[in-house]
Formats: sequence, structure tokens, C-alpha cells
Amino acid sequence: MAMHLSTCKSLYDLKNYSKSSAKGNISGVEWIYAYAYTNPEAKLAEGQEIMIVLATGKPKHACPDTGDQLPDAREVAVAIDGKMGEMKIGAPSDRLETANDMFSYRKTERQAAVAFFDPSKPTDEQYKFATSGKVKITKMTKEVIEGAVLAKVNKTSFINGRFKAKVCKYGQLN
Repeated sequence: MAMHLSTCKSLYDLKNYSKSSAKGNISGVEWIYAYAYTNPEAKLAEGQEIMIVLATGKPKHACPDTGDQLPDAREVAVAIDGKMGEMKIGAPSDRLETANDMFSYRKTERQAAVAFFDPSKPTDEQYKFATSGKVKITKMTKEVIEGAVLAKVNKTSFINGRFKAKVCKYGQLN
């Protein structure tokens, strides 16, 4: 009889959210989330309402701007539709119809986007977007958004685990 222990699997191989704080790899180097906030000034794709930025440490300001960089400036940006519940990364949406699904009914899935940011890379390689995964929002108030993220590009860029983000208002970044 074979026993399966989830502890044997790496975070990359897990199919469900890790119960610990979010961590993973960015550019092949271990990355651990320590602080998160919303960026109300981020430019978002259609259907996305909120950008959550996960950082490796607490910046000087609760709602930092780009000038408030941490020593490890690698970040994970999570774009969500602004509602509670689960969203998929890389799922089919109603915004893009192909010849294969033109005449078939398909339930529209809620979309999320996750980007891995590494400022040490050349400009055109700084952002890597996850191709698979999911995001679940479990709590939303005026002050905080809580949830979990499981996102993968490949074994050099992935994240899995829980986060708690401070909600920042437009014009509050400093």
C-alpha cells in the first residue's frame, strides 16, 4: 500500500493552495512573501479590478510607490476581478472566441492574472506571466484582502500559499 504525503511534494508540484504563507521562486531563486498591498494606480486588463502586490519585506510606507524599493525588489503581482471566491489563471474567457468554440456553450470562468517581476532582468524580461494556476479571495474589507495564490510559469517562477494585503486608496501611495 502506497502512502502519499503532501510534505514530499514540492510547492511547484502541489495542485492545491499551500496552507503556509506564499512562497516560491522568481528567476530560479527562492522567494518568500512578507508584506502585501493593493496598487490602486496599476493599469489593469479588462475585467480586472484590483492589483495586489506581494513583496519580500515591509516597505517604509504602508502603501509604497515605486521609489520605496526593498533590497530584494522582486515582487508577485496578482490581478483579480474584485469579488470573493476563486478565479482561474489562463482559463478560457468570453472575451476571446476561437473557431473551435464558436458554436458551443461554455461557462465563462472568472479570470485572474499573476505576474512575476524581477527588476534585475533586462526590461523586456522583467515580467513573466503565470500560464496556469488559481487565486482564491477569502476575505475583503475596506482595510484588507485575504486569500491564496497558486501560480506557475515553470520551475524557475512559481508561487503557492496564503497572503493578506493592505487595501490602499487612489492617491495614497507614497
